[in-house]
Amino acid sequence: MMRFHIMDHTGHSTLEFTAEQKADASAKFAELLAEKKIVGTRKEGEMDYRKVKSFEQIEDEAIFTPARVGG
Repeated sequence: MMRFHIMDHTGHSTLEFTAEQKADASAKFAELLAEKKIVGTRKEGEMDYRKVKSFEQIEDEAIFTPARVGG
């Protein structure tokens, strides 16, 4: 099972994808990346996320955060 944690101005939401939904997860990844989200991934049970830029790098969990803007 793959989990996407999506952060935005309203808080966060979590999407879960089974192995059979890999195409759906890939499409959602592309959609969120197009929104300029920063993506981190980790294996379940690990503490630290590492930054990724492609769907193939996603492990068990991914967190999508808005890019910071401002000065």
